[in-house]
Amino acid sequence: LRIESNLCDGIFCISNYLVGFMKSVGVPERKLFLVPATVDPSRFVNRNENIVNQPYIGYFGGLTFERDNVDVLIKAFAVVCKKHSELKLILGGFGSDTNIKQIHDLAQNLGVQDKIQLTGYLERDEVIQYIVNAKILVMVRSNNLEAKASFPSKLPEFLASSRPVIAVNVGEVPLYVADGSTIFLVEPEDINALAEKIEYVLANDDLAKAVGMKGKELADTIFNYNYQARRMLGFVHSLNDSLNQQNK
Repeated sequence: LRIESNLCDGIFCISNYLVGFMKSVGVPERKLFLVPATVDPSRFVNRNENIVNQPYIGYFGGLTFERDNVDVLIKAFAVVCKKHSELKLILGGFGSDTNIKQIHDLAQNLGVQDKIQLTGYLERDEVIQYIVNAKILVMVRSNNLEAKASFPSKLPEFLASSRPVIAVNVGEVPLYVADGSTIFLVEPEDINALAEKIEYVLANDDLAKAVGMKGKELADTIFNYNYQARRMLGFVHSLNDSLNQQNK
């Protein structure tokens, strides 16, 4: 890593954790630039046709239990749908045959197999259609090293939809969003906390809509790919100016 860093002029990092790691192995701070995941907000407008005939909670990402904690979401949903029988849980994303079997088995054991829909592979526009029409969007992840070092790419997309988003309070997430203002946060791997937060969002529709719109403002600004591209270009120009100064 030290050799590679010496051969480049700058390094884009997706998290402060990675910035700190790079500095710890001797990479000069002037070479490091923080860039979170980005989104094109224009992809999420004018998509009002609902392809599901009842309200649903949407999750779109990896379908693993260990890395993505989808089991926590399913268990929390099983608690919530005791009071909200009209709700469905739609799970979209990649999962191995083992992952899919785990989901089906857990749903069967909890008695919610008829309320959970796995979409299988979706084209980009299909994913967006599911995202923008969800009652609530949920992002679950394990509280592990990967979560600390990365940034969830789905989070800016969820925020761009203007739907209320519930996310786990891990890694970089709380650096960009605020609970009850631009998002709803819960601690990771806490089934009861997640169920209670879903109940809270369902019971406070006006607040949920307001938080969803505030979250969209983040997608339109901080997470907007145009804004981050300008920052990245500015960093590249600063590196170029520095090199020019050294060569004089």
